[in-house]
Amino acid sequence: MKKYILPIIIFDAILLSFCNSNNSSRETKENEKLNTKNKQDSSITINKYPNDTNYKGIMVIPEQMAFCILDSALPKEAPSKMEINYSKILKDVEFTKVEAAEYPGCIFYSNQPDKIVFETFFLLKTKPQQKPRYSKPVILEKTLGLLYDHYGTFNTIHQSYDKIKKILEQEGYIQSGPTREIYILNDDTAKWRTRIIVPITKK
Repeated sequence: MKKYILPIIIFDAILLSFCNSNNSSRETKENEKLNTKNKQDSSITINKYPNDTNYKGIMVIPEQMAFCILDSALPKEAPSKMEINYSKILKDVEFTKVEAAEYPGCIFYSNQPDKIVFETFFLLKTKPQQKPRYSKPVILEKTLGLLYDHYGTFNTIHQSYDKIKKILEQEGYIQSGPTREIYILNDDTAKWRTRIIVPITKK
Protein backbone atom coordinates (compact mmCIF):
# COMPACT_ATOMS: atom_id res chain seq x y z
CA MET A 1 0.00 0.00 0.00
CA LYS A 2 3.03 2.28 -0.15
CA LYS A 3 2.71 3.19 -3.81
CA TYR A 4 -1.03 3.00 -4.34
CA ILE A 5 -3.70 4.57 -2.20
CA LEU A 6 -7.36 3.61 -2.03
CA PRO A 7 -9.25 6.65 -3.35
CA ILE A 8 -11.65 8.20 -0.85
CA ILE A 9 -12.00 11.59 -2.50
CA ILE A 10 -15.63 12.60 -3.05
CA PHE A 11 -16.60 13.43 -6.62
CA ASP A 12 -20.22 14.65 -6.39
CA ALA A 13 -22.17 14.32 -9.64
CA ILE A 14 -18.99 13.50 -11.54
CA LEU A 15 -20.69 11.92 -14.56
CA LEU A 16 -24.22 13.32 -14.72
CA SER A 17 -23.76 14.23 -18.37
CA PHE A 18 -23.75 10.49 -19.20
CA CYS A 19 -27.12 9.76 -17.53
CA ASN A 20 -30.53 9.45 -19.19
CA SER A 21 -33.93 8.00 -18.46
CA ASN A 22 -33.21 4.69 -20.23
CA ASN A 23 -30.38 3.67 -17.93
CA SER A 24 -32.43 1.45 -15.60
CA SER A 25 -32.90 -1.29 -18.16
CA ARG A 26 -29.41 -0.76 -19.56
CA GLU A 27 -27.95 -1.09 -16.06
CA THR A 28 -29.29 -4.64 -15.80
CA LYS A 29 -27.87 -5.55 -19.19
CA GLU A 30 -24.49 -3.94 -18.43
CA ASN A 31 -24.38 -5.68 -15.04
CA GLU A 32 -24.82 -9.03 -16.77
CA LYS A 33 -22.10 -8.15 -19.30
CA LEU A 34 -19.66 -7.11 -16.59
CA ASN A 35 -20.25 -10.25 -14.57
CA THR A 36 -19.97 -12.52 -17.62
CA LYS A 37 -16.75 -10.88 -18.84
CA ASN A 38 -15.15 -10.98 -15.42
CA LYS A 39 -15.99 -14.65 -14.99
CA GLN A 40 -14.19 -15.61 -18.18
CA ASP A 41 -10.68 -16.86 -17.48
CA SER A 42 -11.24 -16.28 -13.77
CA SER A 43 -11.07 -18.06 -10.46
CA ILE A 44 -13.69 -16.82 -8.04
CA THR A 45 -13.49 -17.17 -4.29
CA ILE A 46 -16.44 -18.38 -2.23
CA ASN A 47 -18.21 -15.40 -0.73
CA LYS A 48 -17.52 -15.61 2.99
CA TYR A 49 -19.54 -12.46 3.58
CA PRO A 50 -23.17 -13.38 2.79
CA ASN A 51 -24.47 -10.34 4.66
CA ASP A 52 -22.51 -8.03 2.36
CA THR A 53 -24.12 -8.52 -1.04
CA ASN A 54 -22.02 -5.72 -2.53
CA TYR A 55 -18.88 -7.85 -2.23
CA LYS A 56 -18.57 -9.78 -5.50
CA GLY A 57 -15.50 -11.84 -4.73
CA ILE A 58 -11.90 -12.15 -5.88
CA MET A 59 -11.33 -13.02 -9.52
CA VAL A 60 -8.97 -12.67 -12.43
CA ILE A 61 -9.73 -9.56 -14.46
CA PRO A 62 -8.76 -10.24 -18.09
CA GLU A 63 -6.59 -7.96 -20.19
CA GLN A 64 -8.70 -5.14 -21.64
CA MET A 65 -8.07 -2.45 -24.24
CA ALA A 66 -9.20 1.11 -23.48
CA PHE A 67 -8.97 4.71 -24.63
CA CYS A 68 -7.41 6.62 -21.72
CA ILE A 69 -6.47 10.16 -20.73
CA LEU A 70 -3.99 10.57 -17.88
CA ASP A 71 -4.48 13.75 -15.87
CA SER A 72 -4.08 15.39 -12.48
CA ALA A 73 -5.94 18.09 -10.61
CA LEU A 74 -6.73 19.66 -7.29
CA PRO A 75 -9.58 17.75 -5.59
CA LYS A 76 -12.13 20.49 -6.29
CA GLU A 77 -11.13 20.64 -9.96
CA ALA A 78 -11.04 16.88 -10.61
CA PRO A 79 -14.76 16.35 -11.44
CA SER A 80 -14.82 18.97 -14.19
CA LYS A 81 -11.52 17.71 -15.64
CA MET A 82 -12.87 14.16 -15.69
CA GLU A 83 -16.02 15.25 -17.47
CA ILE A 84 -13.97 17.07 -20.12
CA ASN A 85 -11.76 14.01 -20.59
CA TYR A 86 -14.74 11.67 -20.97
CA SER A 87 -16.14 13.97 -23.65
CA LYS A 88 -12.81 13.85 -25.51
CA ILE A 89 -12.69 10.05 -25.31
CA LEU A 90 -16.22 9.80 -26.68
CA LYS A 91 -15.16 12.01 -29.60
CA ASP A 92 -12.29 9.57 -30.23
CA VAL A 93 -14.69 6.63 -30.09
CA GLU A 94 -16.81 8.29 -32.76
CA PHE A 95 -13.77 9.36 -34.82
CA THR A 96 -12.13 5.92 -34.82
CA LYS A 97 -15.46 4.09 -35.21
CA VAL A 98 -14.65 1.59 -32.44
CA GLU A 99 -17.24 -0.12 -30.32
CA ALA A 100 -16.84 0.98 -26.71
CA ALA A 101 -18.36 -0.05 -23.40
CA GLU A 102 -21.38 1.99 -22.44
CA TYR A 103 -20.05 3.20 -19.10
CA PRO A 104 -16.89 5.18 -18.26
CA GLY A 105 -14.22 4.34 -15.73
CA CYS A 106 -11.33 5.86 -13.86
CA ILE A 107 -8.01 4.62 -12.48
CA PHE A 108 -6.66 6.38 -9.40
CA TYR A 109 -2.90 6.62 -8.94
CA SER A 110 -2.86 8.95 -5.93
CA ASN A 111 -5.23 11.13 -3.97
CA GLN A 112 -2.97 13.45 -2.07
CA PRO A 113 -4.70 16.56 -0.65
CA ASP A 114 -2.86 18.86 -3.07
CA LYS A 115 -3.16 16.70 -6.21
CA ILE A 116 -5.14 13.76 -7.52
CA VAL A 117 -3.56 11.71 -10.31
CA PHE A 118 -6.13 9.78 -12.33
CA GLU A 119 -6.74 8.19 -15.72
CA THR A 120 -10.20 8.39 -17.26
CA PHE A 121 -11.10 5.57 -19.65
CA PHE A 122 -13.67 3.78 -21.76
CA LEU A 123 -13.11 0.07 -22.35
CA LEU A 124 -13.10 -0.93 -26.03
CA LYS A 125 -14.90 -3.91 -27.54
CA THR A 126 -13.18 -3.59 -30.90
CA LYS A 127 -9.66 -2.62 -31.94
CA PRO A 128 -9.19 0.91 -33.32
CA GLN A 129 -8.03 1.06 -36.93
CA GLN A 130 -6.68 4.59 -36.67
CA LYS A 131 -5.00 6.77 -34.07
CA PRO A 132 -7.33 8.70 -31.73
CA ARG A 133 -6.92 12.47 -31.56
CA TYR A 134 -7.22 13.12 -27.82
CA SER A 135 -6.78 9.88 -25.91
CA LYS A 136 -4.26 7.07 -25.85
CA PRO A 137 -4.99 3.39 -26.63
CA VAL A 138 -3.88 1.43 -23.57
CA ILE A 139 -3.93 -2.25 -22.61
CA LEU A 140 -5.11 -2.61 -19.02
CA GLU A 141 -3.13 -5.55 -17.71
CA LYS A 142 -4.65 -8.79 -16.55
CA THR A 143 -4.80 -8.82 -12.77
CA LEU A 144 -6.20 -10.60 -9.77
CA GLY A 145 -8.78 -8.24 -8.34
CA LEU A 146 -11.26 -7.81 -5.54
CA LEU A 147 -14.63 -6.65 -6.87
CA TYR A 148 -17.00 -4.55 -4.80
CA ASP A 149 -20.13 -2.65 -5.87
CA HIS A 150 -20.87 0.67 -4.21
CA TYR A 151 -24.47 1.91 -4.51
CA GLY A 152 -25.52 5.52 -4.15
CA THR A 153 -23.71 8.82 -4.54
CA PHE A 154 -19.99 9.32 -4.12
CA ASN A 155 -20.29 11.05 -0.75
CA THR A 156 -20.52 7.63 0.94
CA ILE A 157 -18.02 5.70 -1.18
CA HIS A 158 -15.43 5.88 1.61
CA GLN A 159 -17.65 3.45 3.55
CA SER A 160 -17.27 0.87 0.78
CA TYR A 161 -13.50 1.35 0.78
CA ASP A 162 -13.45 0.81 4.55
CA LYS A 163 -15.22 -2.53 4.00
CA ILE A 164 -12.79 -3.46 1.22
CA LYS A 165 -9.87 -2.75 3.51
CA LYS A 166 -11.29 -5.09 6.17
CA ILE A 167 -11.89 -7.87 3.61
CA LEU A 168 -8.31 -7.58 2.34
CA GLU A 169 -6.97 -7.84 5.88
CA GLN A 170 -9.17 -10.85 6.70
CA GLU A 171 -8.30 -12.66 3.46
CA GLY A 172 -4.57 -11.98 3.66
CA TYR A 173 -4.26 -9.78 0.57
CA ILE A 174 -2.66 -6.42 -0.09
CA GLN A 175 -3.36 -3.94 -2.85
CA SER A 176 -0.89 -4.40 -5.72
CA GLY A 177 -1.93 -1.71 -8.19
CA PRO A 178 -4.06 1.39 -8.71
CA THR A 179 -7.76 1.07 -8.07
CA ARG A 180 -10.16 1.01 -11.04
CA GLU A 181 -13.73 2.24 -10.87
CA ILE A 182 -16.52 1.84 -13.44
CA TYR A 183 -19.55 4.12 -13.17
CA ILE A 184 -23.04 2.85 -13.96
CA LEU A 185 -25.40 5.74 -13.31
CA ASN A 186 -29.04 6.60 -13.90
CA ASP A 187 -31.58 9.22 -12.84
CA ASP A 188 -32.15 7.62 -9.44
CA THR A 189 -29.02 8.40 -7.42
CA ALA A 190 -29.82 5.63 -4.94
CA LYS A 191 -29.26 3.15 -7.79
CA TRP A 192 -25.95 4.59 -8.93
CA ARG A 193 -23.44 1.75 -9.00
CA THR A 194 -19.69 2.15 -8.84
CA ARG A 195 -17.90 -1.11 -9.55
CA ILE A 196 -14.66 -0.95 -7.59
CA ILE A 197 -11.83 -3.20 -8.76
CA VAL A 198 -8.80 -3.40 -6.47
CA PRO A 199 -5.75 -5.27 -7.90
CA ILE A 200 -4.41 -7.55 -5.16
CA THR A 201 -1.73 -10.06 -4.27
CA LYS A 202 -1.21 -12.38 -1.33
CA LYS A 203 0.80 -10.98 1.59
